[in-house]
Amino acid sequence: MKIFLDTSAWIKYFIEEAGITEIQNFIFEKSISVENTFATSAITYAEFYATIKRALRGNRINQGQYDKIKNEFENQWVIVDVPAVSNELIENSGRLA
Repeated sequence: MKIFLDTSAWIKYFIEEAGITEIQNFIFEKSISVENTFATSAITYAEFYATIKRALRGNRINQGQYDKIKNEFENQWVIVDVPAVSNELIENSGRLA
């Protein structure tokens, strides 16, 4: 099964906020099966970094936490499926909504 994680799910995995336990448990449970793969949108990369930088500037996380989150996210990013998104795909998705 392909499991799509949006930016908010990635953030909840790494930063303490409402829903962190649920998303961490979900990801752990699903990652046990080799039949499951995780996917996300390419824009998640930019949104994720914008969010954790904002958390650092707002003192929600410290520099050490930022560095740890960044390193772990980079390790995860290389194994997550990031399908190519074209204008045609976006437009077709909008029509189907």
